[in-house]
Amino acid sequence: MLGFVWGAVSPLGWTGRSWAGGTVVGRATTRAEQRVHRQTAPGLTRPARTGGGGVRCQHTASDAVPRRAGNEDGAADPTDGVTAKASKVGPVDDNVAPAAAGTRAETHAGADEAPEYYEDVYVSDSGSEEDEAEMILQRQAKVARELALLAVAQRQSKRSQLPTGADEGASTVVPDPRRAVTQSELEAEKRELEVRAGEVVPPRKKKKTPITLIRCDGYICERESVEDGHIVFRGAATEQVMLVWNARPRRVLILTKKGPDLVPSLIEAVRHLVTTEKVAVMVEPAVHEEVAAAAGVPVETFESPSSLHECVDLVVCLGGDGLILHVSTLFRGPVPPVLSFNLGSLGFLTPFDFKDFASNMASVFVGQCLLSLRMRLTCSVLRDGEVVKEFDVLNEVVVDRGASPYLSNLDCYCDGKLITTVQADGIIMSTPTGSTAYSMSAGGSMVHPSVPAILFTPICPHSLSFRPIVFPDAAQLRIDVAVDSRSTAWASFDGKYRQQLRRGDGLMVQMSMFPVPTVNAEDDTSDWFASLDRAFNFNSRAKQKGF
Repeated sequence: MLGFVWGAVSPLGWTGRSWAGGTVVGRATTRAEQRVHRQTAPGLTRPARTGGGGVRCQHTASDAVPRRAGNEDGAADPTDGVTAKASKVGPVDDNVAPAAAGTRAETHAGADEAPEYYEDVYVSDSGSEEDEAEMILQRQAKVARELALLAVAQRQSKRSQLPTGADEGASTVVPDPRRAVTQSELEAEKRELEVRAGEVVPPRKKKKTPITLIRCDGYICERESVEDGHIVFRGAATEQVMLVWNARPRRVLILTKKGPDLVPSLIEAVRHLVTTEKVAVMVEPAVHEEVAAAAGVPVETFESPSSLHECVDLVVCLGGDGLILHVSTLFRGPVPPVLSFNLGSLGFLTPFDFKDFASNMASVFVGQCLLSLRMRLTCSVLRDGEVVKEFDVLNEVVVDRGASPYLSNLDCYCDGKLITTVQADGIIMSTPTGSTAYSMSAGGSMVHPSVPAILFTPICPHSLSFRPIVFPDAAQLRIDVAVDSRSTAWASFDGKYRQQLRRGDGLMVQMSMFPVPTVNAEDDTSDWFASLDRAFNFNSRAKQKGF
């Protein structure tokens, strides 16, 4: 079944084209003449309008864009009053093409004449109200565009008329009566479509304006189309990651805490990996000779840690939490997966027991184990606007007053905007991993390691209203030592590499692109709460009895 709906504006200069079963009329001036042309065209009959059935347009909206005269590729001239993007659809009628090859003056003169029209043909294929509603929305958009083009033509016509007081003998522009008729017809059709939209499209089925979201994380921006205008989450912001080896690991770096106490455990681990797991083992230069002689197997070492990320597949830590921070120091760039065995004092980040070393290593080499991607912070020391030193931290960076008896006077910025001036003993900027360290002691919240955030915790602020803040991980924070500060400040990175910040110096803090992936014993949540229970006796008290 077919139905007809009036089509889009076709200014003078169009070439003949085939449009969904009909042909664009080259010189018709009014809708009535076009109706006569269509009805008298050979082989074309006009069916009755469908009642209640859905309709569907057989061409896209880009088909209704004018093809300018004298431009064979269909592109609009950038100097025209209305710039349009043409779309090549169908062959060009050679009989009509010469009429479209006018000069530039003729093109602009045509803007003062009434636009021409053609009829769109819609085919009903489903008989649903949704299709007819979609057609009405498309037609309303076309009518609005036609009215806009007519308004532009009217403005051009007004500008071409003589000003008041001009020579009486000069020629004047006579308004074209066809434009008034055309505009009145468009207004009538607009009102008719509004009525039909109210009848066909119930309020609950009316389409929303389509929108697009641009997601930016501070480094990469991606475009995302929103279906039906409904903004929804695609999923959790952070999800657990499963480690799958595409090939068996070849080289393992084993680290241990300083001192002779753990050397026997290190030798045992090296011997097992070389003889049983058949992988190359690398240790630090300080213990290389001793371990190689005692283990009786080939053991590798390194001179500089700058290239470790290019050859190490897995890092095994025998110690406590401080050893995990040492891994972060060795690998400034990408960090291999880290497997930590609890041989230290606290062991908040070491969920594995060394007595199960062999079975745990076998499971990791098989793969399909869960990882926690622990965020790091890149900290840049600024002096006279230039970066003089840079550090990566896994726990926190602290800016404090040092040995000075005066309060720190620090200007704090977020994404270049001044947020506050800290008057306190100092400020802590922490990762979620470091939220259970110094930040927690200063009154900051404990944050799950998978939460993408930067904690901003003051140290003994001289204010009743300065509370800890949690920023998104994309935030760029800067701490400046005020020029009129009574003293300098000091910065420490994961408790090490203490640096003095002079008056006027700054510290830029932002998320690092390279996390520290740690292997979970179970999953990130179970391991985290198990560490809270083991290390802090989290919320341990006698349970209240019932009545």
